Amino acid sequence: MRRVVLTLPLLLAACPAPDKPAGAAPAAAPPPAAKVRVAPAEARALEDAWRFLGEVRASARASLAAGAAGAVNKVRVRVGDHVTRGQLLVEVDPDLAAARVATAQAQIDAHTEDLAQARREVDRLSGLRANVVPEVERERAQSKVRSLEAQQAALQAALQEAEANLALHRVRAPFDGVVAERRVDPGDWVQAGTPALELVATEDLEIIVDANRALLGHVQPGDPARLLGRGEAEARVDGVVPALDPVSRTLRVRVTPTAPAAWLLPGDSVEVEFKVALTDEGLVVPNDALIVDPTETRVVKVVDGKAAPLKVEVLAKAKGTALVRADELHEGDQVVTRGNERLRAGQPVEVSE
Repeated sequence: MRRVVLTLPLLLAACPAPDKPAGAAPAAAPPPAAKVRVAPAEARALEDAWRFLGEVRASARASLAAGAAGAVNKVRVRVGDHVTRGQLLVEVDPDLAAARVATAQAQIDAHTEDLAQARREVDRLSGLRANVVPEVERERAQSKVRSLEAQQAALQAALQEAEANLALHRVRAPFDGVVAERRVDPGDWVQAGTPALELVATEDLEIIVDANRALLGHVQPGDPARLLGRGEAEARVDGVVPALDPVSRTLRVRVTPTAPAAWLLPGDSVEVEFKVALTDEGLVVPNDALIVDPTETRVVKVVDGKAAPLKVEVLAKAKGTALVRADELHEGDQVVTRGNERLRAGQPVEVSE
């Protein structure tokens, strides 16, 4: 039998080292630093532009009617005619009312002469001595003057009433505008209050906006606005109703153009844009800093040269920026805007200029 003798060096070479088990994989190298771009989280208002649909309306629109019954004598305008304030538009037969005015005026004229005579009598008696004219006669003359003056006032009131009644037979324009509709013709019999004409003011327009309730607190009278439709025009907020419509639950805002715009027509619809500043306890970051997943939105903050993902709540977005909120995000923190999609928590980062 042959004996095999192994020397000590050979035995040591054959035995594996105790600190490196046989078949163990080499230790993984640390991940390389990722080159990224960053931007600071800013504590400022997020400027946004909100648009809502508005209806163009005439600042004045009236359904005109005579205040007395009778046959229509004249209709002096047609649809599309421009009229001026005070212009006579429709006349209902005024003969009876005019006769009453003439009667009242005649009574006043006759009574005026009696009053003048009574006053002359008082003046004549006042010039005579007391021993010539008894005091009772003077008082009787003065009493007659006072009675005639009272009657004169009553007759004057009757004349004013007759003139007012005559005015009810005439329809005049209450403002400058355009006749939008004509509903009567000469010969028609109308009752008091029967609509005769529809008048629309075209010089002054306003836009009524039914906006989302979120706009309340962001606009007030005097704020600027912009009108968008067949053209563009600058406008001004003139009124905000601090209550919601009971049916639509919308906020009503009244806007007026600051300069004439020929493309604005009553009855048309336009978009109205309001400037809004959002400051709801958040920080503004670029939209590129957001990593949006189906269940959450994150940003990656740089802390001591390493990536630190944070879950954030997005409050609003506008013009390439977002208003976000997170307990771990503070003003001035650097968030990754490029290269953030593949970053892992704790991964070293290298900021590119």
